Amino acid sequence: MQSVTSILLVTKAGHADAESTALAVSRWLEARGVAASTLSAACPPEELAAGARGVDTVLVLGGDGTFVGVGRKLALVNVPLLGINFGQVGFLTELPAARWQPALERLLAGRMIERTCLVLNWDVRREGRSVASGHAANDVVAGRGALARVLPVHVAVDGEDMGLGRADG
Repeated sequence: MQSVTSILLVTKAGHADAESTALAVSRWLEARGVAASTLSAACPPEELAAGARGVDTVLVLGGDGTFVGVGRKLALVNVPLLGINFGQVGFLTELPAARWQPALERLLAGRMIERTCLVLNWDVRREGRSVASGHAANDVVAGRGALARVLPVHVAVDGEDMGLGRADG
């Protein structure tokens, strides 16, 4: 991993512990010569993407849901994400909130392992018109509503017809 000179901290909206930890992390980073800025995960996607452009890493302080939401907003920005867990699960936000310092020391020393996730562009079309589109990490789930029903799904990859399948979401 390259050397880290700037980090964007993104906090779960309205989460006091995440916000106070972001302040402590920011001060800790700046004492080590790393530029740090902070935004709320609730800020508009354009603002978050602008804040992430040019930084070496985005540090997400929240739970897995916050991490996924930030990842979705930054899907087209080529920047690594690292999560500090303030949620219940922690599959994606692996760093414990109480022990962020040793992990960030490893990050600054270039001893973190990066994992790459596939970003998919998806488009729902009805009668030849796009009715919804977006980006997703690793998978896309489509459903008709609250009840799971089998529906036909026509799949194309990079414009190549992959066929029609049936799925329940």
